[in-house]
Amino acid sequence: MQRVMLIILALVMLSGCASTIKSTRMVVGSELPQEHGVVAVKVVSNTNQLAPLHPRWTEVIAFRLDNAEQLKQAAIDKAKAHAKSKGRNFYEDKVEWKHDIYSLRALSEGVIDSQVFVGSMPAGEYIIGSLHSFYTDGNMSSWITMPVNISAGKFNVKQNNLSDLGTVVFQPLLSIKEPSFWNNRSEQKAYVTRMPSKKSLQSFVTTHYPKLAKKLDLSSIITWQQDDLGDFRSQLSQLSRENAYADQTAHISGGLSKALLAKFGQLKLLDENQQWEHHDVPTNSRLSSALRIDDMLIVGSELGAIFIKNDSSKHWQELSPISAKEAVMWFGKIGNSIYALTSSRQNYFVYDVKDIRTNWQKVGTFKRKERSGFFVQNGGLYPVVTGNNVLRIINDNEKFDFDTITNTWKKSKSESLASMLQLKDGTLVGLEVSQWDGIGKQTVSFDDGDTWLSLSRKLKTWGDRKPDASLPVVLDGNTIVSLGRSRDKSNKDLILISKDKTKTNKKYYWKEHGKVKEGCYSMLPNLSQGSMLFFLCDQGEIVSTNDLGKTWKLELDINIAEMQKEYEALLAALKEQEKEKEKEKKQEQSGSEA
Repeated sequence: MQRVMLIILALVMLSGCASTIKSTRMVVGSELPQEHGVVAVKVVSNTNQLAPLHPRWTEVIAFRLDNAEQLKQAAIDKAKAHAKSKGRNFYEDKVEWKHDIYSLRALSEGVIDSQVFVGSMPAGEYIIGSLHSFYTDGNMSSWITMPVNISAGKFNVKQNNLSDLGTVVFQPLLSIKEPSFWNNRSEQKAYVTRMPSKKSLQSFVTTHYPKLAKKLDLSSIITWQQDDLGDFRSQLSQLSRENAYADQTAHISGGLSKALLAKFGQLKLLDENQQWEHHDVPTNSRLSSALRIDDMLIVGSELGAIFIKNDSSKHWQELSPISAKEAVMWFGKIGNSIYALTSSRQNYFVYDVKDIRTNWQKVGTFKRKERSGFFVQNGGLYPVVTGNNVLRIINDNEKFDFDTITNTWKKSKSESLASMLQLKDGTLVGLEVSQWDGIGKQTVSFDDGDTWLSLSRKLKTWGDRKPDASLPVVLDGNTIVSLGRSRDKSNKDLILISKDKTKTNKKYYWKEHGKVKEGCYSMLPNLSQGSMLFFLCDQGEIVSTNDLGKTWKLELDINIAEMQKEYEALLAALKEQEKEKEKEKKQEQSGSEA
């Protein structure tokens, strides 16, 4: 039913789709076309997904500007000649013409939910017209688009040069989880702007296209043109950075803190006293894993990067111990050994980390399975440290235990899981895979994933998208807490429910507690401890309750109002520029007539 409901989501078609869009695709091992340069841009959406069928953008659409007048005049001349041959009147202002439009496609190597778009384009001046996302499963297709235009700025492409545009951020200002978001035509629903670069995309391009890169002149990298809107963009990008979306949590192996890992290098640590410690890691990428070794804090990220900082230092050091085609997904500490899990486009890799800076030895490779197809839903891959200090990998319906003596993996059957986390005490919480819509019942395991206990909750008959995808929490190793609906039919609220872990079957009712805070339906198991529960809200806020929903506390806010205010200032400045251009145009026309 959930899939059926998603199909009727209203989507906005890409404007200007009647124009012929030219591909910028570069084939590995091929030569760069004559008079072309290479363009690279990273796009980060400051949200968990764009829409249920659209996890991320699939295209960046660029318009060429420097030949616009030439194309316009050619269209006018052609239309004028045609009108003359037919003996018709000619009206220049009614002539239609089209820009040269180019499509950049994303490369998925080495990223988690950021995207790097790379392609070759003829030398010239360009602007990003829009971000575009396309979905098809053979039975239906849908599109969404977000205008960009001057809000990101203009850039040049030169022959045999790299135009490194750094990071562009898509920032929703309304709740993107509401189906009406993409129907809303207001320009205040979201903004797209560029961010100050933290790291060049040069290494990404040269890693993916080593032969082509040898032909590029990398002595001078091209970036965005400077203009009068730079201060507005800087302020908007800084606000997006400060309000980075964070939906990934971890208990830090080798430490006492819990980590909230966000986009744009934002790391927030929660200590045992429920106090937050903020770190601004120097990257525009998502942070994905954390580890502590003695007085050293280590975080993993995209594009093969890790960042380390000693407690006595204020500065982070970036290292690249693995390929830029991999992202560091997880760190685990077992005794004196450190393990890391990384992901590439087709595989997951397990490393035995002998030296965090230089010596990562690959000990396992696991095929990355497509999470869903039209006929089958697959489970994901998740690392587990067992009670016997064995590294276990659950990959769809199989689990693998690592033997440190023989450096081999022992395979056995496993529950297929749509989502899973391991809590500090070793308990596993997850979601079963459903062949209907991908997400099944909540499930918990107290024996490292050897057996699982399914949790039946009272939910809406035809699907309950709000609590469906939320993981349960296990407090103090005994009490399971989840989201559900009341047995009292007059109570329509989403509430917190709990039961003892020894009473998970259907004959034992859930205890009913307080109402869940509106818009905050994703439990964060790895942050929760004692009686304190943490939740992620639709627009990225973090809230907590220590009395099962009777009272709520805002832990981390998202300053939407300030972002809206600054974006309105940018729009006002753009309108002033347009007025000035119109004024200058009229003055030129008056002068030519005189």
